[in-house]
Amino acid sequence: MGQIVTNKTGRIKINSKGIDPEIKIFAKVGNEGFYFDTEINLDSKHKFRDDYKISIQPYEKNGIALPPLDMGTVGKPSDLGKIFVKDINIDRALFRLRITGEDRILKGLADKISIFTANTNKGKQNNSEYSNTLLPVKETDNLRVPFAIEMNEGDKPVLLLKSKLGLKEKFKNDIIIKTLIYTSAIKEILYQYLTNLEYINDPIKKKFIDAIVNNSGGDITYPEEDNFLDDGKITEIGHKWIEEAVDGCINKTVTFHGENTSYMKKFSEKIKLSDYYKNEDSDED
Repeated sequence: MGQIVTNKTGRIKINSKGIDPEIKIFAKVGNEGFYFDTEINLDSKHKFRDDYKISIQPYEKNGIALPPLDMGTVGKPSDLGKIFVKDINIDRALFRLRITGEDRILKGLADKISIFTANTNKGKQNNSEYSNTLLPVKETDNLRVPFAIEMNEGDKPVLLLKSKLGLKEKFKNDIIIKTLIYTSAIKEILYQYLTNLEYINDPIKKKFIDAIVNNSGGDITYPEEDNFLDDGKITEIGHKWIEEAVDGCINKTVTFHGENTSYMKKFSEKIKLSDYYKNEDSDED
């Protein structure tokens, strides 16, 4: 009695939700990734043997899974601290806790464990917040084009980059690539949110647009969507608002490679130094 069994082998479900979860994970955004800590407190009602092993595995929703990390044994659990994760975006990160016995037989499991942010009260889950990462990036080999936007109701939009082309590194470090892709991506996301009825009640939609409005520095306000569509087509008002919103994003002051600047300013500087720009000038002479 008291045990929750998920299958005929007697595997026990570990509680990771509610008021008193048996496993908590706290995370904090870092440079190019995030750090996480664990706090484990297994319920004695499970009657796990002391020598059963504990592991935790970070993975990305619909994406990669990292190798499991050792957390000791049931008799001597060992919480993890300041573990750095680079290849998974904090907004899409989930965790899997396993309790295993002899021959690695699974005895207990908690899956799809959400992160608790380290800079909020430990009762507030990360998915109720909107992190500083406006547009998470993910590489995939399922694209036939260089990049695309993944959008699902209730989930943060994700920029998908075709893998094996080095685009993720270029998006990070090449201001020309970054500005061109970023401009197109933000414009497409806003267009979908403001014209596609599928997202009319999406809570992530408001958070995303709020972030865009904040990026503009007060130059734009939250859109009056009633003026955006006419017979199912976007109006001139709608087009203008999206253009102004994108303008605010790429002209906002940010830190790029240690310099306080804007994407548009650095883009303009770099493009004027490129061979393409010089060739265009010579053609006009």
